[in-house]
Amino acid sequence: MPAMKICSMTAVCLVLIFPTTGHAADKKPSKPATSQQDSYMQGRIFSAIEDEGAGRCCLDEALRKLQYVNDDIKKFEYPAHTRWMAHYRYAKVLLEKRNAKKASRIILFAQDDAQSLSSQEKDDTQKLAHDIQARNP
Repeated sequence: MPAMKICSMTAVCLVLIFPTTGHAADKKPSKPATSQQDSYMQGRIFSAIEDEGAGRCCLDEALRKLQYVNDDIKKFEYPAHTRWMAHYRYAKVLLEKRNAKKASRIILFAQDDAQSLSSQEKDDTQKLAHDIQARNP
């Protein structure tokens, strides 16, 4: 009898816990980023761009920084251009590191972000998406 109680309590816990954790990941951040948070995030992105520009020796560092940036950018509602830079650069470095499969997922975020930006960002994103698709079997 106690084993049956434990099983039913476990089932109740699973029903109550998992649906709420699944929806939490789908939620958009409700709090806008402050200008100080946005400046800090842009600095992190520019630091990764510097590493990327340094050549193959620093690509791992650029990738690490951009991975953290892309994780953190979900925490607040950042301006579209900041989000675009983070996603675009992350996809670009992933492609340089020969991870076209993951880059193809990330570039979709950059394409969404670019919709409200200038034609230059849209064109750059489309070109990168084309390059990713060419390398992704």
